[in-house]
Amino acid sequence: MWRELQLSAVVTLISWIGSYGQSMSSKLPVARLQVFTVSSSEHGRTNFDDLKAELRTQTTVWLELPAFLPYGDVEHPIAASVVAAGPDGYEIALGWGEDCFEKDLPGGAGACHYGSIEASVKGFQKGATRTPVELRRGMHGYFEHFTCGAHCGDASLEWNQNGCYYRFSLKAGSKNELIRVAESAIAQGRSETRRH
Repeated sequence: MWRELQLSAVVTLISWIGSYGQSMSSKLPVARLQVFTVSSSEHGRTNFDDLKAELRTQTTVWLELPAFLPYGDVEHPIAASVVAAGPDGYEIALGWGEDCFEKDLPGGAGACHYGSIEASVKGFQKGATRTPVELRRGMHGYFEHFTCGAHCGDASLEWNQNGCYYRFSLKAGSKNELIRVAESAIAQGRSETRRH
């Protein structure tokens, strides 16, 4: 029994590591390291302006970036690093503070990992435990709960909009948190459309 439990734990850990590293970045051009503080005000408000300006030079995919991220504030700023970007999408890593990222770790170190933001015109690999969720304005998405082994992974929420697939993840995030983050991005995107 003990040996079976150990083997099961090892298999779970290996599959988690494989899925954790299985991002879009292997299919997109790797970006040079640039780190942006995106959340350092009260109430989780974000500012992706500098990152947007850089990302628009690297991709033609519509940008869906959240206006809200939970837990970030002046004492605990959330930073972002463009891991990869190209015509088919982008991948942004989120971490606690700018020093989470280095040239050799554009995705950030595990200890300071916060989450990620991804877009892909081709979609993402579907998890086995996806749950349908309702988003604002009648949009539909899929939530995938995080799993824990040696440490907890990311929960994610994915939806399709503007002919593209978007996925946000938060380390050990809840469904309600991810819905709020995704809906803030959807609302933000619509307000930007009205301004153009």
